[in-house]
Amino acid sequence: MKKDQKYILIAAQRGLCIRKDENGNSPLHRACQNGNLKLVQSLVQIGINPNDRNNFNYTPLLLASYNGHLEIVQYLLSKGSLIEAQTDAGMTPLKLASSKGHIVIVKCLITSGANKEASDNSGSTSLMFASVNSHLEVVKYHISIGVNKDATAKNGITPLMAASQTGHLEIAK
Repeated sequence: MKKDQKYILIAAQRGLCIRKDENGNSPLHRACQNGNLKLVQSLVQIGINPNDRNNFNYTPLLLASYNGHLEIVQYLLSKGSLIEAQTDAGMTPLKLASSKGHIVIVKCLITSGANKEASDNSGSTSLMFASVNSHLEVVKYHISIGVNKDATAKNGITPLMAASQTGHLEIAK
């Protein structure tokens, strides 16, 4: 374990205050964002809350999902992380993973009970995010499990329309 990580753990074990950065990220948020599974496990084991939120309402699970860290996602889910946690914009771990094309995380989250039809504050679904960002494998998976491909966001746009408007013709097919 790196020297600075060792100091973080020692401070946390002794009950010392673990400072958050200017965005409200704790060491657990940073470890999830950066893919450091060992540090994530150590911090959770000594009692750091896996559902802690930063200034933008991101939980460690949201950050791990967005950044594509499958083992951390699995670990956090096993420790009671909220699978439907939402950012200020209404983004969930599933929507973030879908927007980035992280198919294995998308499958993990859906298998673990994530709401495949949930929409964010604008009415966009995970399928919409996968479509607009041209993640064909994620789009195909969503459709294969019966996600509503005709869901309409508040602006009237469907996943097909979004894919077409952004030039993602393979998705539109």
